[in-house]
Amino acid sequence: MFAPGNDGIAKKRRLDEGVTPNSTLFFTITDPLYPITAEVVRSIFAHSGTVRRVALRVVGRGAEVHGAIEFESGASAGRAKERLHGANIYPGCCVLQVKYPEDQQAILDLYKNNNDCWELTAAYPSPPPGAGNASGGQPQALLPAPQNGTVLMIAGMRGKMNAQKLFNLLCVFGNVLRIQFMKKQECCALVQMEDALGAERAAGRLNGVILFGFEVNVNLMPIPYVPEVKEPWKLADGSPSYLNFLGSNKNRYNSREGRSRDWHFAPSRVLYFYNVPRTLNQEDLLSMLQEQAIPKASVTQMQESKSKLCKTGLIEFRNVAEAVEALVVSNNALMQPKSGHEPFILKLSFSKDTTPELGVGEDQRH
Repeated sequence: MFAPGNDGIAKKRRLDEGVTPNSTLFFTITDPLYPITAEVVRSIFAHSGTVRRVALRVVGRGAEVHGAIEFESGASAGRAKERLHGANIYPGCCVLQVKYPEDQQAILDLYKNNNDCWELTAAYPSPPPGAGNASGGQPQALLPAPQNGTVLMIAGMRGKMNAQKLFNLLCVFGNVLRIQFMKKQECCALVQMEDALGAERAAGRLNGVILFGFEVNVNLMPIPYVPEVKEPWKLADGSPSYLNFLGSNKNRYNSREGRSRDWHFAPSRVLYFYNVPRTLNQEDLLSMLQEQAIPKASVTQMQESKSKLCKTGLIEFRNVAEAVEALVVSNNALMQPKSGHEPFILKLSFSKDTTPELGVGEDQRH
């Protein structure tokens, strides 16, 4: 959604005193809570006229986005400046400050050295001036939410969470591509799933779940993707704020067998495990879990898989919250077989009841 700012109108005239109007605008986006791309910027400004090119540069580790945009005419640039200065791209954040450039060299430098850019092609015609704003007021839906979004906002997390632990939770519901914790709000993260089905499963099953004592909100976001972060910062535990899981063998929906299995049940106090080395027993599994400081549990069932190469079974906890915590910490942990061969990747998911069908897991080595 496009939301007008509160203080932009009063500053418009003061901002450009002594600056000659032209077809190029310089803009700053402050408080960029959501990812901003050149295509997003183009879609907003294109309602004022034909856009020729856009260039963006992220500064201050994501604290601001600086950019330049060139229109086909000075009149289009003037309309865009009048309409968009002081507005919010998304409700409550991503505030636009738009002005004519005082230094043309700075604009040229930005075009040469940028994080993201867009240039006019026949595939991206700009709408006529005023499109979507026939009344002359602020447009109401310049950024409509996509019909099948793949990006989630996870909010309400606390210090014990990081990108890997969040992946451990979300990969149960679909393949995860990227996870980015927010700089100003480390309790929030953006997650890009591989497809809309995985995103919808995660939002439907996990919204309101209790994680390390706090309720977590999981919602679909009206943005197309989570951008690559070249220089992640460090979270409180020293781990990176951004991880890319594209092509990871820990995503469990890569194969036809994985896509056919029902791993994606709602959180319960019983976890289903598989891919445990067949040389290990219940005590070995519990010992490994205790080393990771998860809540006390009991292995209620354990048997060999159909392939005879690994074991599957059930782990029962006192309540749902403890089972969620255990899955977050221990899912995808490495388990070393007593034979000394390559470690296995422990796979956990929530069980729909206490007696699910066992013996379906196949071995997966690290």
